[in-house]
Amino acid sequence: MDFLENQVDGYGEGDEAVIWNHKKFGYRDKEPAMYRDLAEGKNKPTKGLFKVLVSTKMNRMVFTAMVICFALIFIISILNGKPNQGTVNGVFCEMTAFSFDEDVYVSVAMKDAGGKKKTISGPKELSLKFIAVNSDNADSDSSEVEFVFNPSGENVCRTTFKNYELIKIKANVKCGNDSEDLNCAVEYR
Repeated sequence: MDFLENQVDGYGEGDEAVIWNHKKFGYRDKEPAMYRDLAEGKNKPTKGLFKVLVSTKMNRMVFTAMVICFALIFIISILNGKPNQGTVNGVFCEMTAFSFDEDVYVSVAMKDAGGKKKTISGPKELSLKFIAVNSDNADSDSSEVEFVFNPSGENVCRTTFKNYELIKIKANVKCGNDSEDLNCAVEYR
């Protein structure tokens, strides 16, 4: 006796064959509307980054929040400036420090701030007080320099410290009644 001998179209003798009456797209009527629209192509996914970011109300809210956060970060970074730069009584100062051999070399480059403020007409006397900070965050050495700023010449004030594991240099620049605190990390070369 053969195994498939008593079967017709894969059904046993007493079993009824399943009749498949299929009307074209008739089964879509029983599906939820969301799936029906997706199958018929009504809800095509949006293409493009900007279209996706503004396609729904929630996406627009998230996109707006991201734009506001990026704008705040940008504005704060512009307003704060760098800790090694500052303007004292119309003189723009930028401090750098690096270590070479046994010494740490510190320089403060100065120029006329210009801009909306009036430009400097003559020489100005600046007082610079440098403080070297070691790896224990303790002040290890200090130096004071008197400097005459001439708007027409090169204006760089330099000083050196012995390198006792210095990590940072702080400076207080005074010109008249105005003063500015600068600090920068020591760059090891």
